[in-house]
Amino acid sequence: MSPLPEKVTMPTDSITLAFTALLEVPALTEQLRRNLELAAAAATPTPTTPLPSGVRSDIGRITALLALSPSLTEILKFANEVDLRDLNEDELAYIEDVSLRTVRRWRTDGTGPEYRCESGISYPIRYVWDWRERGRQRLTGQKTTRGSRQR
Repeated sequence: MSPLPEKVTMPTDSITLAFTALLEVPALTEQLRRNLELAAAAATPTPTTPLPSGVRSDIGRITALLALSPSLTEILKFANEVDLRDLNEDELAYIEDVSLRTVRRWRTDGTGPEYRCESGISYPIRYVWDWRERGRQRLTGQKTTRGSRQR
């Protein structure tokens, strides 16, 4: 009897590979759907309703990117299509749907996004993204800061 070669290709190996590839299709489809949704939101024309003073016209695109992007890298891919300059207080209040007074209180309390104070208060998109990401709760079991049980 001759010894078996080191790598034996079984018919089940190719079937296993095919099934593995098929199992990856839903995840890839979901990622593609998310990317298309994000691209459509970023390309959406500006709103027809009047915006508050101090808010730039493409704030809806920025809001969509912040809400739908799974990562900051995904937001930065749209830098050529969307104005990603720092936000001012009015724009942050518009995006978060809060009053200007609330944004100012966040800044003084230290609970809002980090900001720059160079020639006025500004909020870089990166800082707003990080602040929103810290506030997101993906699973209820992940939030351990809301009180601890003593056993």
